[in-house]
Amino acid sequence: MALQVPEREGRGLVPHRGGEYANYISLYICANDDKGYVPERYKKALPKAKIGKSCVRFKKLSDLDAAILSRMIREGAGAPPQA
Repeated sequence: MALQVPEREGRGLVPHRGGEYANYISLYICANDDKGYVPERYKKALPKAKIGKSCVRFKKLSDLDAAILSRMIREGAGAPPQA
């Protein structure tokens, strides 16, 4: 399954390459709801990623399960914005 994200202004996958994390790709999902921050829910499902409240860092896309990553992005898109 190929991960496809629509390219819209201000949305989508934005690789961050620089500084301390020059060897990682960073994906920011700034969304939370009454259950907490969306990315934090996927720590066990994406063990090769370093996950914070809104940031998911990984070395290469093939390290992640595309179906789980897609589900996390879709869930983040439907959650209210982070305050």
